[in-house]
Amino acid sequence: YNLKSETKGDGKLIRAIDPTYTMATPEVDIIINKAGELKSVESKSAMSLVKSDFSYSPKSWSNNKLVLDKMVQSSRQGSTLLTTTNALEYININGIGFPSKITVKSVSETVVPATPKTKEKKLRNETGTIVRFSKYEVNSGKAQRFIVDGLKR
Repeated sequence: YNLKSETKGDGKLIRAIDPTYTMATPEVDIIINKAGELKSVESKSAMSLVKSDFSYSPKSWSNNKLVLDKMVQSSRQGSTLLTTTNALEYININGIGFPSKITVKSVSETVVPATPKTKEKKLRNETGTIVRFSKYEVNSGKAQRFIVDGLKR
């Protein structure tokens, strides 16, 4: 890849281009804002475009450093757009942040072109899931007992 950096809006665009266009992903754009946060990554190929956007916020358990809250990935291939949103929530246990809930939502939108006999159709499908994490045990000695018991066998 050939790398090129340029100022864009409130940050920096880093562009990686395969000059031969023989790689599976010949172009990648990375945007980093002035605070040094990774804001987006966009991969371009002949048949598709994939973009990932990231959102962060400071947490008390991370010493007010930024922690990923949300990632939105959009993928366009032909007339289909697939957007997946991953939202993360955290719980503070003994001063350490752990994921408590991850919400995943996927939306697929397809445009079926018009024909002489039919109108253009827009199809939309939406799915989602929520994963909850609980019963974390931090500094309880359980892992150490498990390892020691396993070594005795």
